[in-house]
Amino acid sequence: MCDFTAGRPACDNRRRVVANVPDQPAPLRGSDGSEQTADLVQAAPRQQIRKVVQTTQMRTLGLTTIVLTAGLALLWVTKTVVGIEGDAVFITLLLVPVVVYLVMNDKLQSFSLGGASAVLVQKVGENVTDAVTEVGQREAGRVAYLGKLRQVLEEEGQQFALIYADVDGLRQRMRTIYLKERENNPEGPRRREGQIRREILDQLEFALTDAFYDSGLDKAKIDVFRLAEPDIAMIVRCENPHRAHQVAERAETLFLDETKGGTTTTAVVPATHLVGDLTPQNLDEAASRALKTAKQSRENRP
Repeated sequence: MCDFTAGRPACDNRRRVVANVPDQPAPLRGSDGSEQTADLVQAAPRQQIRKVVQTTQMRTLGLTTIVLTAGLALLWVTKTVVGIEGDAVFITLLLVPVVVYLVMNDKLQSFSLGGASAVLVQKVGENVTDAVTEVGQREAGRVAYLGKLRQVLEEEGQQFALIYADVDGLRQRMRTIYLKERENNPEGPRRREGQIRREILDQLEFALTDAFYDSGLDKAKIDVFRLAEPDIAMIVRCENPHRAHQVAERAETLFLDETKGGTTTTAVVPATHLVGDLTPQNLDEAASRALKTAKQSRENRP
């Protein structure tokens, strides 16, 4: 048991217990079973960014080729079939497919016929920037988590469930502990808020892991990840994914006891409940929505 009101929580004994549990899976392992390093995790976003840019460049090249071909075909029909002559006419006809394409794709902001000028909207660049920003802002932990989800989907099909867990009022709890330590020991060594947060999340992870082993699930495996949102994501791989609800309920009770009153909100999403094309992103979004709904339900309780 950890006492967060003391100078430092007594968590060492529990760390040893969890570390000695047999067959506990490492949460950050590659598809070949080797442990991932920080460099590999950080390299994942760069690879995705490079892929987004290359895909956009190829799409732009293909569309440019199509538009140019359409313009040349229109020129050939005009000169050969219709019999119209004149360089100015040919140039104008060549530009017609380009202008039509830009207007239809909302890439032409303004056009002046007399001055023969046009102002283009930098849509392609903006799309690339948006996509790159989305990948780059994804924390390294979530990149590794989504990679593991993809591996589980390939190996287990839908025989698994996701448990998302958040500590209720984590920021306020951190602040309360920090200020109490400052009041009780103003001149002595104290913990930073970041350290307090890590130790609270240690307790949540311990509670989830202990609840899993207490459930008695046969031939089951778990993978645990700490994310920016949620605090903890657990993948439970077992023959009956619905039993993950028991794990979540037990974890809430253990966390309440270990932290002397701390509460956590959990959401369970068995993969068998989802239909359609299952992807790591779809699973992540479904579990995040379920956790948000659970939080709202807890807040609305009298």
